Amino acid sequence: MDACNSITSEQTGNLFFEAGTQVQLELEGVPGRVKGYLLGQFPQEYLIFHSRQIADIKRLLFEDQRVVCRYMHSGKVYGFKSTVVGHHFQRPFKLVFVKCPEVVENLNLRTSTRMDCRLPAELTVGMDRYQGIITDISEAGCRFRSKQRILDGLRLGEEVRLSCSFPGIADRQELRATCRNSSVNGDFTEFGLQFETMEKDREEAVEQYLKSVQDLPSHDLGEDDFQWNDLPPCRRSGSMYP
Repeated sequence: MDACNSITSEQTGNLFFEAGTQVQLELEGVPGRVKGYLLGQFPQEYLIFHSRQIADIKRLLFEDQRVVCRYMHSGKVYGFKSTVVGHHFQRPFKLVFVKCPEVVENLNLRTSTRMDCRLPAELTVGMDRYQGIITDISEAGCRFRSKQRILDGLRLGEEVRLSCSFPGIADRQELRATCRNSSVNGDFTEFGLQFETMEKDREEAVEQYLKSVQDLPSHDLGEDDFQWNDLPPCRRSGSMYP
C-alpha cells in the first residue's frame, strides 16, 4: 500500500481545504514568504486570505500582482500560481483576494495510503483521556477527531496513547503514537498521529483491518454516519468527571 511522493497537476474548480488552513504566499516584489490563513472562497472566482503581515506590506500590493500559494491538506502539499484581485485593510480585517487558479499541483507526503473509517477511540494525553473517533488510518498513522478541545493539553511531537477496537478482531488495541499536526474545524479538534514501533500482534491487527476494508465500495463518510452522543464523557484527571 505504499504511495510514491510524486507531483501531480490537475484542473480545478473548487479547492480542497478547510477554513483556517495555514498558507504561505510568495508575492511578486515582496521579499520572503508571507504566512497567513486561507479563510474561504467564492467558487471559481477568488480566494480569501488573512495575514497579520499583510498590513506591513500593503503599499507593495497591486492588482494583477503575481502570487504563489502553498498549503497542506490531508497529507498533501498543494501549490498554485495566481494573481491578486484586491485587498481590504479596514480594522480588524487584513485580507487579500486572489483569483481562483486554473491548475493546482500537489505532492503526496504520505508513504502509505490511508483508508477512511469511523472507529470509536480513546486518546490518552498524560493522565487525561479524551473520547473521539479515528477518521482515517494506515500502517503509518491515523487522524483522530474529538468534540472535546484538547489543544491546550497536547504539544506537537508529544507521545500519546490511542485505544480502539477493530471490527472482526477480538482484542482492544493499545497503540503508541506521536502527534504530528493539529487543527480546529468547527466544533471538532483533529490530530494527525504517527504510529510508533508496534508489537507484532498490534501491527498485524492494523494490517488485518486495512486488508478487510480496502476492497469495500467507496463511501463518503459524513458526520451523520456517526452518533457522537454514544461516546462516554471525557475522563480528565483532577476533575469532577468519572
